Amino acid sequence: MTITQHSTDFQEIFDQALRFQRDGDAARAELLYQKLLLYFPDHTPTLINLGVLLKNKGHLEAAMAVYTRAYTLDPQSLSVLGNLGNVLCRLGRLDESLACHDQVLKSRPDTPEAYYNKGLTLRAMGRFPQAIFCFDRALALRSEYADAAWDRAFTLLMAGELQEGFAAYEARWAIPGVTKPELSGVPWNGEDISHKRILVYAEQGFGDTLHFIRYAELLKRRKAEVHAYVQPELVSLLKNCSFLSNVYPYGDTLPRCDMQAPLLSLPHLIGATSTAFWPEAPYISLPEMSTNIPDFLNRPGKLFKIGIVWAGNPNHRNDKQRSIGLPSFIKLLTVPGTAFFSLQVGERRNDIKTYGVEGLVDDLADSLSSFLDTAKTIAGLDLIITVDTAVAHLAGAMGRLVWVVLPKIGDWRWGAKDTVTPWYPSMRLFRQTVFAEWNDVLEEMVTQLDAVVTAQ
Repeated sequence: MTITQHSTDFQEIFDQALRFQRDGDAARAELLYQKLLLYFPDHTPTLINLGVLLKNKGHLEAAMAVYTRAYTLDPQSLSVLGNLGNVLCRLGRLDESLACHDQVLKSRPDTPEAYYNKGLTLRAMGRFPQAIFCFDRALALRSEYADAAWDRAFTLLMAGELQEGFAAYEARWAIPGVTKPELSGVPWNGEDISHKRILVYAEQGFGDTLHFIRYAELLKRRKAEVHAYVQPELVSLLKNCSFLSNVYPYGDTLPRCDMQAPLLSLPHLIGATSTAFWPEAPYISLPEMSTNIPDFLNRPGKLFKIGIVWAGNPNHRNDKQRSIGLPSFIKLLTVPGTAFFSLQVGERRNDIKTYGVEGLVDDLADSLSSFLDTAKTIAGLDLIITVDTAVAHLAGAMGRLVWVVLPKIGDWRWGAKDTVTPWYPSMRLFRQTVFAEWNDVLEEMVTQLDAVVTAQ
């Protein structure tokens, strides 16, 4: 069959791809768009739609290629300009990105999407007040613009405006697909909770649960009986938290509770939005921690023991930027007097063999079946070096020494410039200064690691 732009077959395939895309079936939509481009590679709508899917998958260079082609074909298309600006932002080419969005706004100053996209770029530049202004303009033009409200909240939090930011973060419930589970008890809105039973529940990733479970302690101080409903992998670990009466995995039968609250709403509901009020780390501990050091960490001599994690969840929307890969971490292995232990799980554990460092990095993945196992291992190590993953939060919540490697455009909770964080006093942040360039970051870490080991 030969497909042409004007054939019935072409239109049917394009319409089917569009339906898949709107229904959230990205894989099948992409397959059809790619097929269409093989027959008609200069069809601008197909290029635009495919670019969106590629960007969302983190295939930024491929998305850049299709958008550049679309722009060459139709340089006046505001849709192409806006999407091109978004990919340029994700690639760290921020001035070019800003120029794209400004060009759209010059032609269509009443476009909420353009203000939203410009806000994302300004936030990546660290220009938080201007970014918030753009999100506000987008919301003024479209009051139900959920994405703009969501990213406005993130920007406030990144700027350190925690009280306003956590209040604004309640906008997440308007995002399509973000729903509250059906649980017993009425939603808690901050009223007196003494002698009441409340269920706090995890709603996002492992790291978010470990980060925000601290606020359950403040509920306990208000004389509430606090139960937690979390990911199964965290249950055995969090059962050791003295401020939790019990911990239940997703899908388990739950006790009848008077009230319920999502974990990430607790700072706003409690009013604990500054360092003066939130519980400090360590707030996660292990019974008889000092006697639970795993035997597999024992080494002859006095070696400085370091746990490493070089990759996060591949499904995370910013994983292409936050995960560095083992080859970059190999620089750390040059420091004498150290012993390295991999806390990496999943497919990326195989990088140890792929890159030939089995003799320098001990793969512990088979011993890490739960976060409790990981916590016991962390307790026996001198330092954790990791990308922005749940392991970073776990080590910080335990009060263990942890160095976190951050991309230039990082998560809101790490701020924009600081090398330390009030969330975890034992944590140090090492930030990219050039987008997608890790060499300088790792060189600095090697220097600091050598100094720490020498001082032992």
